[in-house]
Amino acid sequence: AAGGDGELACDPRARGVGVLKVVAATIRRAPAAPSPTSDDPIRRAIARRMRECRRRAGMTIAEAARRIGVTDRTVERSESGAHVPRADIYVRAMQLYGVDAGIDLLA
Repeated sequence: AAGGDGELACDPRARGVGVLKVVAATIRRAPAAPSPTSDDPIRRAIARRMRECRRRAGMTIAEAARRIGVTDRTVERSESGAHVPRADIYVRAMQLYGVDAGIDLLA
């Protein structure tokens, strides 16, 4: 479930609507050179969720990156909010962590 301030839980039973639409909308409105200190609440929510879910799955950044099929830097930047991951990478990460990728990020 999610809290009122955009905080997300890594509950594998969580269900929601259109995370891919939210990710895609965030990607479309992201600046060409996003700042690591972005104040975008959706970007922060995606980053926080990815970081928390990876940690709960007991994986290092290097292990997660290898199993997702991306570089360590991609995982680091996604978890820091420096950029929003492509939708396919986000879905692969959530599947790897055993979490439903369809949680509503705006709930």
